[in-house]
Amino acid sequence: MTSQSDLHSAFKMGKYFFPPTGGDVLRTDLEDTCLGAIYLQQTRGIKRNCKFEIAPVKEQVYKTGQNQWSIATTNQFTTNIICGDGDFTPITIAPSATINLNPGCRVRLANHVIYAEQHQDFSTAPTIFQPRGTFHHFSRLSMQQNFHRP
Repeated sequence: MTSQSDLHSAFKMGKYFFPPTGGDVLRTDLEDTCLGAIYLQQTRGIKRNCKFEIAPVKEQVYKTGQNQWSIATTNQFTTNIICGDGDFTPITIAPSATINLNPGCRVRLANHVIYAEQHQDFSTAPTIFQPRGTFHHFSRLSMQQNFHRP
């Protein structure tokens, strides 16, 4: 069986593939293998040689922005957006939906729970200490306090 890297490094002459080293043997009937049919983009060979399995579709969630998600589900359903203060809001999720959540809120889907980021911004004014006196004055006061405790 040849790998995809073998096919990329080989050169083709007519319907034959030759390895770059010249000493190896490669199959010439690539359309009779799954990988060869995919490489040659031959639909008939892919259908005949590749084994595909149809699996149940699952819910998918993709984050698309800050507190924004794109959801793909198999059916439409209704759930609740629950926020930090205990309030809830019903929401209907379509098979292809985009939702935005307020900070501190969450929503439970069929297979996921989405939590919105909660930012707390603090604005503080800087405290600037303006010493009165010199460093020598402060160090002398500190030493006096250490030695003369009441």
